[in-house]
Amino acid sequence: MLDEYREFCESTLHIDAYGFDRRRPKTIVQFVRNVAGIGKIPVYADSVVFSNVCHTATFGYALSRLRGLPFVCYFQIPSCEVNRQIRFALNRVDRCITVSHQTKQSWVDYGLPGSKIEVVHNGTDTHKFKPAQDFLATRKQWGISEREKVVSYAGRIDQDKGLEYLIKAVALLAIQEPNIKLMIAGRPVVHFSDLKGGECEEEGMGYQRSLEQLA
Repeated sequence: MLDEYREFCESTLHIDAYGFDRRRPKTIVQFVRNVAGIGKIPVYADSVVFSNVCHTATFGYALSRLRGLPFVCYFQIPSCEVNRQIRFALNRVDRCITVSHQTKQSWVDYGLPGSKIEVVHNGTDTHKFKPAQDFLATRKQWGISEREKVVSYAGRIDQDKGLEYLIKAVALLAIQEPNIKLMIAGRPVVHFSDLKGGECEEEGMGYQRSLEQLA
């Protein structure tokens, strides 16, 4: 996706360390070097430091302090266990964005002030995704009878999404409701592999194959 980001990003830099291990001086030097490297990017009156996931909060907070910019963290998942570095950074975030009120509440329970958290629901391109004009015809096209109830998922095929739990949950429902059908649409994401030292499609495809076997 790097080429796609470069279409609208003024600068793109490779970051290989979002945190550090204080017992290993080499990781501290690496972390500082990364922060200092990004610190050279020009800032504007409306610039902010935006962390797309909580696990990059340590890096985001350090960069925001270095450049004197507001620090915003985006939560797509409920609160989770994090190390002391990340907890320290999250407790000093200026604003948070969550995708739902339930997600917000989980981070309030974690300890973040509710006044700092704004709920912004995921958007949908209504020109690309429109309700079917003829549901019966669409059902016939996909081999779904009128009696069947459909549970659907559309998104990336990624372990973070927990699709194995969805498959198991629908299997349990099918015991009491035989006329239920699960439909999953999406594709695996290319992940960075520490073992191979680069992007690796096989990790995502391996997860998809495990879902197919489970289903």
